[in-house]
Amino acid sequence: IFIAPQPQRVFIDSINLMLPKEYRNTPVYIELYHNTTYIGKTKVKSGTFPMKFKRPSEFIDGYFFDYVQFSNNEVFKFVILKDNGTSSSPTFINEIILASVDIKNNFYPKRFNTIRPIPPVDDMFIDLYLNY
Repeated sequence: IFIAPQPQRVFIDSINLMLPKEYRNTPVYIELYHNTTYIGKTKVKSGTFPMKFKRPSEFIDGYFFDYVQFSNNEVFKFVILKDNGTSSSPTFINEIILASVDIKNNFYPKRFNTIRPIPPVDDMFIDLYLNY
């Protein structure tokens, strides 16, 4: 199936987060960015991995990337943060970036992507479920 025109809104259905074992039972959340534009964040969770965040109830502010052009320089960024009890002082853990051009030919059906940081970090990745 070929869809034209290309969709310009990409929804996040869910995110499975895997972190190294030293982060077990640590309160963490993920901030989402489309290029440099803040989209939203997940609720804070702690426990064992993988942690699953589902839309819409576990995403604060937003869960979709709007006006997506699928260009080579366009990115979806996922910043993983440790919650320290206040919104003004989270601890940065890592960020994972997915270029939208990597998913542009997979509009239907729903696509599953596993993305990892570069350079790779053992036991750190996100399973990303997208919808258009």
